[in-house]
Amino acid sequence: MSSIKERKEVSLSQNTIALKGFVLSLQLVMVEAIPALT
Repeated sequence: MSSIKERKEVSLSQNTIALKGFVLSLQLVMVEAIPALT
């Protein structure tokens, strides 16, 4: 039972890291794109 909970927490933290990376890359793309648009 505890191993299932641990696995859930690990996958959750991996998803959080992936989401943060996605948001950061999205911000970088926006920073690059906005000057080109204006």
